[in-house]
Amino acid sequence: MSKKSEDAKDLKFYKTTIAVFIISAIIMGLFAGLVIINNENPSEIPNRVVNILMDKEITSTEEIDGEYLTFAREVNKDYNPEKDEPMAAFKYFIVNKDGSKTELKDGLYYPASYYDKKKDVSPVAVNIGFYATILPKVNAVKNVLTVIVAMAAVLIFAYIIYAWYHSWCKRQDYIKEQSRKNNPNFKNKDNFEE
Repeated sequence: MSKKSEDAKDLKFYKTTIAVFIISAIIMGLFAGLVIINNENPSEIPNRVVNILMDKEITSTEEIDGEYLTFAREVNKDYNPEKDEPMAAFKYFIVNKDGSKTELKDGLYYPASYYDKKKDVSPVAVNIGFYATILPKVNAVKNVLTVIVAMAAVLIFAYIIYAWYHSWCKRQDYIKEQSRKNNPNFKNKDNFEE
């Protein structure tokens, strides 16, 4: 094999190695993001991410006052992250039968039976219901990131083995070449480039 083709192969190998390290850095960044998402409290996740992940409307899973109710939410334009609680980042509404919306104070819906002194009924925490819609999406993202990180780890490990094998082959070729040069029985000793 000529020196030029060997140099071209080495250059390709080094470019591939650099690309693998860059991809590894990106994957490590994704892994760090996965760890952060895993350890963060949902109320501490930035509100714009929560806004993207949270459903715009939900329907009650149980009958409230004899019917299934629909609730909506929108971003609270008056929210100040430095002064207000994270739950105040959104305004919550009940969607009336005619399509109009009535704002719910503090994200709680008080059913008519709540005001009946004979019944022990609690208000419905609509805000918690909206935050609960985020969890399946966050889990799906975490699962996808976990699979990507696992696949990347396997590929990086395989590439490390390949790089070691490439280096080992080069050393073996060099050892063979040196032993041929130093062998007095080898007739074309002068044909090797030094």
